[in-house]
Formats: sequence, C-alpha cells, structure tokens
Amino acid sequence: MPYSYDVAIDGDMLYFLDYPYTLWGGDRLGGKLRIFSLSNPASPTLLTEVAPEGWPNSVTVTDNRAYIGENGGMSIYDITDPAHPQVLGSIALTYIDLAGKTKPVAILDVDVAQDVAYLATHIGLIVVDVEDPANLSELSRLGTVGHSVKIQVEGTRVFLASRLNGLQIVDVTSPASPLVALPYLPSGSPPHNPLWVDGFTIIGKRLYVAGWSASTYGFDVGDPNISGHEIQVRNGYNYRDFMSYCGPQWVSAFTYARLRQEIDLFPASSLASQASSSSGQELLLVTASANSRQMSGELRVVSRSNEWTATTLPAESPVQLWLLDAGRQLLASYPLAGEPPSEPTGSEEDYELTIGAAVPYHVNTALVQLVISDTVVATRTVSANAPSVTVIAPNGGESLGAESTITWTATDADGDDLTYMVLYSADNGLTWQTLAANWQSTSLTMDTGTVPGSSQGRIRVIANDGVNTASDTSDAQFTVPEKPPVVHITSPVNDSSYDSGQTILLMAEARDDDGFPIAETAFV
Repeated sequence: MPYSYDVAIDGDMLYFLDYPYTLWGGDRLGGKLRIFSLSNPASPTLLTEVAPEGWPNSVTVTDNRAYIGENGGMSIYDITDPAHPQVLGSIALTYIDLAGKTKPVAILDVDVAQDVAYLATHIGLIVVDVEDPANLSELSRLGTVGHSVKIQVEGTRVFLASRLNGLQIVDVTSPASPLVALPYLPSGSPPHNPLWVDGFTIIGKRLYVAGWSASTYGFDVGDPNISGHEIQVRNGYNYRDFMSYCGPQWVSAFTYARLRQEIDLFPASSLASQASSSSGQELLLVTASANSRQMSGELRVVSRSNEWTATTLPAESPVQLWLLDAGRQLLASYPLAGEPPSEPTGSEEDYELTIGAAVPYHVNTALVQLVISDTVVATRTVSANAPSVTVIAPNGGESLGAESTITWTATDADGDDLTYMVLYSADNGLTWQTLAANWQSTSLTMDTGTVPGSSQGRIRVIANDGVNTASDTSDAQFTVPEKPPVVHITSPVNDSSYDSGQTILLMAEARDDDGFPIAETAFV
C-alpha cells in the first residue's frame, strides 16, 4: 500500500488518503481515498476506495461528509454509508499569478464549522459556503504570509499554520470578511527561523505547536483595563530574555520555569497591592520547600505583617505549618499546598514542592515548624523583640540622578541577623515594586533608568529578624527622572524577503517608562 498522505478517523472508520505520484510514462498512481473499518483494530478491513478527480492533499471528515482538499479545488463526498461514498459536489479554485496566468489553488487542509468550509491553501485562507454541496460558493479570501498547511476553527477564530512563516490567527466572525486577529509569528528559513510550524492542535485554551524551532514564543494575554495592551505574541527570535542585555525583553521558557520553581513564592496579594488589599489581621508570611521523598524541607522566608491578605489553604495536606508556644504546645496548624517542579527530571528533586502562604499569626507563637506527615523537617524560633529601621535617603525633596544610593539604619535588641526588602513607589505609596529582597546590607544602589519616572517617589525598607518585622518609608516625596518611550519594530524582521503581491505586516510596539504598551493612536 502507498504511504499515507493524510488520515481522518470518525468513530470506527478510518479514511486514508495515500500519496499521489506519477510514473515516467505519465500514469498516475496513488492519490486515492481508502476507507477502512476499524471494528477490529488488529485487522482493519478495506471497504472501498475512490479516486478524486483532482490531485488530493487532505481529507477532513465531519457530519457524514468527507472533504477532499485538492490541487485546484475541493470535493465533498457523502459517507453516510462508508462502503459506498457518493460525490455531493465540488468547487474549482484558481488564482492569477504574477505573469497573469490562471493556475490552480493547492488546498492543503480543510476545517468545517456551521456549513462553512475554511481552506488552508498555498495562497492563504479561502472560505467556502458548503450548506448546499451541489452549489458550492466561495465567500472570501485572505492572503497570508507563506503557504497555509494546517487549519483549525475555534469559535469565531481560525488558526493557520504557515510552515516557515509561523502561525496566524484570523477573526471569522463574518466569514465573508475575515480579518487578521493576531499577527503571524515571524520567522524565516532554517537555520534562522525561530518557529517552523508544520502543525498544531488546540485543547481547551492551550495551543500545542509541532514543528522545527530555534526559539520560543510567549503569549501576552493583555489587560482590558490598559489602553493599547491587547493580546500579543512575543517572538523569542526578536525578544531577549529579561535580566539579559538588549531589548525588547520577554521571559524565556527556561527562565520562567526556573523562576517558578526556585524563587520564594509570595501569596496572591503582592507587595504592589498590599496597602489597599490588606485585611488588617496580623498574618505570617511563609515561603518554604518540602521534599516528601527525602523527608526534608527548608523555611526560607518567615515574616509577620498585617499588610497581607490570607491565602486560601487546601482542606488537607501532608505538608503543614505548625505554630507552637514556648511550652511547645500546638497553637495552630495549617495545611499547605505547593508547586511541583515545572520540568521533572526523574531525580529526587521531582518530589520537592515550593510553597508560599500567608496564614493567621498567633501572638504567643515561639516556634514555627514545617512538618511532613507529622515529622518536623524545619524550625524557626521567634525572638522576643522586633527590629527597628529608619530610612535615611532618599527621604523627601531630592531629585535623583541616573543612580542613587538608598541608605537606612537598623537595630535589633536580640542581636539577630537582619535581612531587608527594599521597595519603590512611583505614586506616593499607592503601589510598590520590589528593588531587592533578602538584602543583607544597609544600602542599595538604585538605577533610576529601570524604574518609572515620577515626582511622587517613595522608598520603603522592611527589616526582618527571621520572623519579626519592622518597616519605614520616606518621610516625603522625591523626584525620579522620567524617560522617553522605547520603540521596537517587530515586523518585518531583519533580512526578511517577500514575493511581489505578498502581504507584508508592518508592526511596531512602544512602551512608556512604566513598562506599559502605548496605544496605537500614539504612533505616527
């Protein structure tokens, strides 16, 4: 049997399209649709075979119909009786090349939704009304970058794989007027292309791409509350990993996974919103790691504060946080949930959870213990006195330059070693961003080019002696120089080449000094 060119499965029926080819004498072989019964999967039974008139490329089966994409058009078969398929209709599709010649359109994939067929072709997307198979009519065409080889319809969106030109999403709310909903993922030819898309599938809200890739892509889901911040694709070929040199920047898959696994996870209420979302109740913030296989764990950060909101905890868990008094009597116990490693390696580390939680604090707590299956794996002692801290500079009225040294003083009556969290606010304390965590010095150099410019700047320093905390904020506002927007051209990419008449997407993005995208209306 010739090898498979495309297959489709519907129930216990297999629709097998074999590869078409011609002999030197011009005789055509293959290119047939073979229909098998899989009622006995160990021994498929060939029911029949048909030879489409055109040169077939793909088969799609839905609602008792088989749609055959061909070089030059599409044919539809009634497969209500799979052993006796009947032709319902066909449509011829052509285009005019640059020399003015009429040529056949190669249909490489088909998907159907609500009596409309969406065709992935070598010239782009073609939409056909298939409500009456005997009278098929073309509704629209949309040129895409490169050959479209795979198509899938999801609601009012069509996803197109264009092989060396990546992936494109089209809005088909009106099938007669398709619109580009999301730009293609730019690429080129190997070895330079970052994403060579041969196929994909969509499961739920996740998109799985198959192809050759020298880079990764991220999807910025956008923020409907910020003008100009719509859904955007972050192409790893154009973007540099954040915390690295050059721009624009976007987190790589590797960095994201490692940060997700290793950093101290904070509860859902972040420092950026703590002032407005806190419950006023004193809580204990804990970040930790726990390995159930090795029965080991570590309390990384333990901090008392009334500027957080409590974490929603699981009903039960083998990993718990115990609060005990000076007589080692249990005051409270909290089941903890954790994040497993994002990329299992088959090692003992696969059993390690990274934990972050904020739980109600008991005033008589003397010991904080991390427990796995009633076995204590880590303990932190609560000292008698909280530290004190005072911000020295900037403390109000200053105009900062390109670099500014933040300084503070701190003491602890118990002689505990102190660590510090340093935060900056550009809106007079309404929101905060972290400049440093677990800092051990009483000074920190701030590069003002990395924070939003403002005339309402404030600094906050939080001192931690292991459990107890104290904080101080600049007495008044200071000024941080503002920066001009940063603009990057994202399409076309360097060294791109295009054919005459081919669609070229011209795209750029700009961010203000707050890091937010600038609305399209600001571009000229």
